[in-house]
Amino acid sequence: MKKIIALLLCLMLALSVAGCTAKEVAADDKTTAQSDAQADAQGSEASDSEITEPVEIIWQWDVPEEGKQEWAQWCANKCMEENPNIKITIEGGSNSTHYSSIETKIAGGDAPTVFDVSRSVCITYSEAGHLVDLGDVKGMDTFPETKKNGNIDGVQYSVPVDQNAIALFYNKDIFEQYGLSVPNSYSELLSVCKTLLDNGMTPLAAGFGESWYLRLFVCAFTNQICRGSDVEWYGKKMSLETNFSDDPLYQECIQKAWDTHEYWQADPFGTSYDDATSAFATGKVAMILDGSWIVDTIYTTNPDLNYGACAFPASDDFAPKMMVSAGNGFAVYNDEDPNKVEAGKKLIEVIISQESAEKWAELGRGLPILPVAYAMAPAFKDCQAYTGEQLLSSAGLTYFSSEYESIWIDDVQAAFNMDSLDMAAHCEKVDADFASAQ
Repeated sequence: MKKIIALLLCLMLALSVAGCTAKEVAADDKTTAQSDAQADAQGSEASDSEITEPVEIIWQWDVPEEGKQEWAQWCANKCMEENPNIKITIEGGSNSTHYSSIETKIAGGDAPTVFDVSRSVCITYSEAGHLVDLGDVKGMDTFPETKKNGNIDGVQYSVPVDQNAIALFYNKDIFEQYGLSVPNSYSELLSVCKTLLDNGMTPLAAGFGESWYLRLFVCAFTNQICRGSDVEWYGKKMSLETNFSDDPLYQECIQKAWDTHEYWQADPFGTSYDDATSAFATGKVAMILDGSWIVDTIYTTNPDLNYGACAFPASDDFAPKMMVSAGNGFAVYNDEDPNKVEAGKKLIEVIISQESAEKWAELGRGLPILPVAYAMAPAFKDCQAYTGEQLLSSAGLTYFSSEYESIWIDDVQAAFNMDSLDMAAHCEKVDADFASAQ
């Protein structure tokens, strides 16, 4: 699910550090030690319990990519093979209505058992009591540290299985045709765009008809420039410790994002994300800012496309950084039926397995969190070439909650839908809306 990674990131990891606390038992306190041992045994027993009665569950998986749909079906089949009493139905829908669909079903008493959530939504749903603790799922104790993306206040409410790089994907043949090099600064990006436009080529895909993609685009600037300077930037905006009107770095980001508008594809706010990615995959536009999940879309649409990936250049003051994040985490709904909850955990057990990771790389053509032997697409190798200080990860960082994120991106969209950018009016509007949300 590309929301949020998009969502943010937006493209990016928004992990909170929360680990398992070891029990401290006094050596001479046998009663306490026995109680802890019994609790541990019960937890272990729960995670290994068998499904003894037939149970049907729904897995809501709203992704358009065929490869990832094949991966999901493999996971479901594997779980049903290992647990004959479980029947899993995968239901798909639209990325743009993923959360509203889930929330409507929860309100109607017809919630799916398993679904994916961004970190901000995971926080919201956990606070509402919608999610169960996945800490006792087999394999969770040895899963990599990126699982912290779904750990809220010490409870494992969701777990991501993939990681995403937010990058600028470019058509190598078009770049070669016009003698262009990969841009390493914002000025170079604008220069590349101008050359392309002067030669009748649309430089940048822009599926801003879906707000999450607009967020992804703007966050390519704010994550590097604002949060790169202050890791608490997003949190301080929500708490009103700082505002937008007095923030020159934020205004720089909005101005730079706006200054690329003459290079966007036609009717950007009437263009869906799918249409934007299709335009890139078929060579109608030269570049697209996107998550590494686009590799699967390109493979399905035009497997012969000759393309590469590079870090998005947001500034002239520092080298661009490859933005990386964990994907959405899979969660289990806190259903009144304990059999559905246990069946959901059995599916999660398959989803986080090593075999599942291999299938994610092979079928889903994505970057799994667990290391795999499968040979991945060249664009993935471009992303993986960035190491150390060349990477920008959201590990342990705060991002806007879903409420503030929605307010903010609606205000950005309103500002960008005007004939000209009124920076002062935009900042005043966001400040007022954030204050009203307190």
